[in-house]
Parts: sequence; structure tokens; C-alpha cells
Amino acid sequence: VMQQVGPKFAKADAVRNILEERATSIKGKAKAFLLNELNYTAADVLKAIEAEEAMVLLDWNNMIATNFPPVAVLLAGLLSPT
Repeated sequence: VMQQVGPKFAKADAVRNILEERATSIKGKAKAFLLNELNYTAADVLKAIEAEEAMVLLDWNNMIATNFPPVAVLLAGLLSPT
């Protein structure tokens, strides 16, 4: 009996693992999608009211890239003897 039932349980376990993995990834994708849509909506609202300084905060990566020196320069400054 175990020879007949064992492979079926293994298949059912594999299917359960696949479904759990997909459900977890869907949750993460839905969260990322919602946050992106909220950021785009906030950016459109700020453009409409012409609040440029607040829009800079929404685009954090671009703000850091344009206003801070590269990491190599920061490390060189930290490691310089003077």
C-alpha cells in the first residue's frame, strides 16, 4: 500500500510547496505595485500643485545620486591621512 500511496503524497507535497511559494511572491509583488502606484499618484499631485521641493523627496535615489559624491570619493576622503 505504501508503494502506491507514497509517490502520490510526494506529488501532493510538491504541489503544496509550489502554491505556497507563488502565494508568497504574489504578496510581495502586490505590495510593490501598490507602493509604486501611490508614489506615482503623489508625484502627479505634487506636479499639479507645483511643489517641486516635495517631489525631490519622492525621488530619493535620484536626489542622493545628484547631491552626494560617489561612494569611492567618500571612502577616499575617509581613508586619507589628513
